Amino acid sequence: MDMESKIEKAKQVFRKMLVDEYGIKSADQFFSTEGEAMAEIYESMKIEQENFNFTDDELNSLLDSIFDEM
Repeated sequence: MDMESKIEKAKQVFRKMLVDEYGIKSADQFFSTEGEAMAEIYESMKIEQENFNFTDDELNSLLDSIFDEM
C-alpha cells in the first residue's frame, strides 16, 4: 500500500472512530473532551496509530486534516 492510500484508509478509520463511535463532530468538541472519555479515545487512537505505523507527527497531521473537513 502506498503512502497516499495508507493515509486515505487511516482517515476513514479515524473519522469513523471519532464520529461514529465517540460522537465527535468538531475539533472544539474533541479538545474539550475530558476524563474517562478522552482516555478511551486516546487509547483507541494509539492502537490505530500503531496499526498504521504512524509517528506522532503523522497522526497529528492526519487529525488536523480530519478536523479541517468537519
